[in-house]
Amino acid sequence: MTDFTLYNHGSICVLTPKTKAARGWVLMHVDDEAQTWGSGLVIEPRYVGPILDGLTNDGLTVSL
Repeated sequence: MTDFTLYNHGSICVLTPKTKAARGWVLMHVDDEAQTWGSGLVIEPRYVGPILDGLTNDGLTVSL
């Protein structure tokens, strides 16, 4: 199982944590006022690359 799933909806992307480690990473790295959609974080496409770099550098995985 991967830690996160990334859904690309064109003008927005949704990054959904799937594991306890992923939820912990979100708590440590994402502002409490970030926009969510269900249990996922809504991200503008231009920010996806740096966020994925950060979470993979911390040893987490993501499926597209």
